[in-house]
Amino acid sequence: MVRIFIWRSLFEFLSFLKWLGYRGRVTSYFAFGANLDPSVLLRRCIEPLDSSPFWLENHRLLFNHRIPYRGAAAGSIEFFPGMKLPGVIYRLHQIDLWRLDCMESRLIMLRYQRLSFDHPQFGKVHYYKTRRSFPGLLPTENYINKICAGYRHVFGDHFPYEVELRKIPAIKDPINDPYPYLLFSNYNWGGPIGTWLCRHYDRLCLPVFLFLIFRPAFFDKKPKP
Repeated sequence: MVRIFIWRSLFEFLSFLKWLGYRGRVTSYFAFGANLDPSVLLRRCIEPLDSSPFWLENHRLLFNHRIPYRGAAAGSIEFFPGMKLPGVIYRLHQIDLWRLDCMESRLIMLRYQRLSFDHPQFGKVHYYKTRRSFPGLLPTENYINKICAGYRHVFGDHFPYEVELRKIPAIKDPINDPYPYLLFSNYNWGGPIGTWLCRHYDRLCLPVFLFLIFRPAFFDKKPKP
């Protein structure tokens, strides 16, 4: 629970810095999941300076980042020779990249890691990859819809990759997972008693985390659509 409040406090502090006018240097971020959807960025008060369609060579999209719904996952990417992953490169101020670090639960929560690749035009381009890969999970229907909305915005209608994405089975009505692996990557700590404590502590923290992650920061000011 302490980690959750530290994580949220850091997010509030960064949003306060942005409200004060701090922006930092311009950097680049590669989006391939829900952040392709402009409405998601608007809700998160992220203000891209510009955007460019981009295909990341030798990578593919996987739904293996466990989220707190039973059997459900968010997107991550992995190296896979010969494949291309469509997305968009956003140019952002550093403050928005740091705020994304919080929103993607990279800082403090340690659920994602931020990696980068070099681009001849945009320099170092950052992206997020899961720290905790779980096989056998499915995306939610809402998550797929957000990605497809992003594809239509970036690549136009009838984008072939969207057609393939729609073929993936999706969870229509997700329910909370009683064992969400929120603060722990596994529950095998200290024998049966430790496992029981970890699981139930995670369940106790989950409603707090879900409330805070979907709540805008106090100083957030949504950019104009």
